[in-house]
Amino acid sequence: MCFKKGYPVNTINTLLEDFSEIPYENLSKILRLPLKRHQRLRSPEILISEFLQSGRGGTCFSLNYTVMKALRVNGYPAWPVSVHTGRNSFPHYAVIFSIRDQSYLVDPGYLLYSPLCLKEKGSDYGTNGVLDYELSKQNGVYALYSLDSRNCKVRYTFTPEPVGDRLFIHHWIRSYDYISALVASRIVDNSILYINDDYVRFTDAHSVQKSYDIDKANKYLSQYFGFTREEIDRARGILRIHES
Repeated sequence: MCFKKGYPVNTINTLLEDFSEIPYENLSKILRLPLKRHQRLRSPEILISEFLQSGRGGTCFSLNYTVMKALRVNGYPAWPVSVHTGRNSFPHYAVIFSIRDQSYLVDPGYLLYSPLCLKEKGSDYGTNGVLDYELSKQNGVYALYSLDSRNCKVRYTFTPEPVGDRLFIHHWIRSYDYISALVASRIVDNSILYINDDYVRFTDAHSVQKSYDIDKANKYLSQYFGFTREEIDRARGILRIHES
């Protein structure tokens, strides 16, 4: 990261490190599908409370909104930015915040809480503790890359145009209609654990371990994300009804 001398680096780093323990998961979101549309969104207060009580987290929308609110409360302008992942899926959002005249990217959905500087020239580098990331600008467009011992992969591209909170919340509400699988991810013992229904993957800097095992997926959803077996089964049942 490229914080300039004299800027409150420690304040920002401490703030974001506090959030880095919060996992990505959409079971909390699925469990709210039976509610009316205007009641579904999880506020920052609910997200933080449920994390502290049981270890559950949120999706890119609730995580981004919580991070943005925390940054703003601490005096740092912050806004959502829509990014292009190359997949025909619902828009993914990240967060940009500014200190003085310099902007930085963080992305809770990618477990990336190490701020990356939006440089006009050259690249900036950060890490989530397992994967390294590079952010660079080419032809007016920023690209985020993940780096490991095997390859360099483009995660997404974006232009740093602010998205208004109203449009962001509109997309957040609509995103409930696009849920198609139970998804969860967090860092566990220097590896990134990723679950998608019965698919389980551990990724570290040197290897990838994959399996299709619903019992293992359920075990990890309880062990690492704070859900009871009854809640997991209920979420799967809600999702089946939602997709039918």
